[in-house]
Amino acid sequence: PQNLLEHIQHEILNLTLRGSPEPLSAEALLGQDQSLPRQVIDAGDNSLKVVSCHSRLRELEVLHDHLLRFFRQGPDNHPGDVIVMMPDVAEYAPLIHGVFGGHRQELAIPYAISDRSLVQESPLL
Repeated sequence: PQNLLEHIQHEILNLTLRGSPEPLSAEALLGQDQSLPRQVIDAGDNSLKVVSCHSRLRELEVLHDHLLRFFRQGPDNHPGDVIVMMPDVAEYAPLIHGVFGGHRQELAIPYAISDRSLVQESPLL
């Protein structure tokens, strides 16, 4: 794996911990096994970010800012390359329209919302 996100994905797929070929032990799961190799993370690795926000609206604003930066950093990065998953998209839907629709064209990011029932999509139903 080239970065932290790829390393975590590889471990989940192969059910390993820190590259160990042995099955996971109870000590390893609890973080008490000191014999496992340490994973060195490059200082410039930003493949995984954890952000704490005080509301759903703020979560979307932070996501919007990170996505704008991502698209500006690489000319090959496109909105179609990104998927955002959340536990209950219906609770976020009105906020998504407000944040990602953008009042200014240069801040708007094309998006589509899926996984909603017809009742959630149309209040008339």
